Amino acid sequence: MSKYAGWIGWMLVGVGLLGCESGGQEPSTEVVDEADESDLTSAGSYVPILDYWKTGADQSRWIALRQSLNSAFDNICGDTFCGGDYSNLTSLGLDCSVSRKTGRVAQCVWTFAGSQQSINAKSGKVTVSAPSFQCRVATKATANAVLKALEVDPLYAIIPNTKTSLYDILGGCFGQPIGATALPDPGTGNFVEALDSFTTGEDQLAWIEATQALRGAFDNICGDTFCGGDYSNLASLRFTCSANQKTGALGSCAWVFGGSYTTVAASNGVISVNAKSPVCPVPVSGKAVDLAKALLAPGPQDALNRPLPGGTKSAYDALTGCL
Repeated sequence: MSKYAGWIGWMLVGVGLLGCESGGQEPSTEVVDEADESDLTSAGSYVPILDYWKTGADQSRWIALRQSLNSAFDNICGDTFCGGDYSNLTSLGLDCSVSRKTGRVAQCVWTFAGSQQSINAKSGKVTVSAPSFQCRVATKATANAVLKALEVDPLYAIIPNTKTSLYDILGGCFGQPIGATALPDPGTGNFVEALDSFTTGEDQLAWIEATQALRGAFDNICGDTFCGGDYSNLASLRFTCSANQKTGALGSCAWVFGGSYTTVAASNGVISVNAKSPVCPVPVSGKAVDLAKALLAPGPQDALNRPLPGGTKSAYDALTGCL
């Protein structure tokens, strides 16, 4: 399946690490299960946790846990972590590497994507910085123990053989964006973000609903189209346009995505995260209010496949050449 098949990778930074790239807590010595006590470096071949499970029922439990984590994060993000520079932080999923011999977890990572943008006030050009966030945790517990603990309370349960929860590691992790780029100064001029160009709350609401309609339409078709490759967990981060605040005319539009996939080193369980953040230009013309109306107008086509104002191409056509 699409969003949960690209099992996200981890870099081993020490058995004592709990956090992102640094600053973790030491795991406790508590024994939480009866797995083989062999040293992890000699425990045999390591695999992604989904490949470790021997039954479809266990695989389904792990997929359900990932979904629960994504939902739990979405529920609290607006009041916590999404109040900073990256207001659209999006979970790309939790994954672990496991020894086939001992059943013990070598490492886990919870990967996120987020973006910022800058509008050139003179030209309307949209510039984007879209890093990934790789929140890492190490534990000697078995895959079964980790699954059982997190099923009780995905965000706040103490991870076996550690002294902390997944929630505890997020704050430090989001302070360490990977692949962020500097944004240019906007300068002076009439172009602003489209949302800020509207003079009425009604038009602002219509714009928000239009961008949500685009995201929803993408989610509906991604598994059968763009999410069929290595980056099976592509997520829409933000659809951004610039508009002239005096005339309402659109400048340019960019649709930003985040995605990742992982590889596991069979010899030691080290997981490498391969992340990308495509920024897809979407050709537009006319006024921002007209684009919102076109995307929300009744009809058989969804927002993604509807012709954009001033032309015959759709947002889907723009993504085909980008993703």
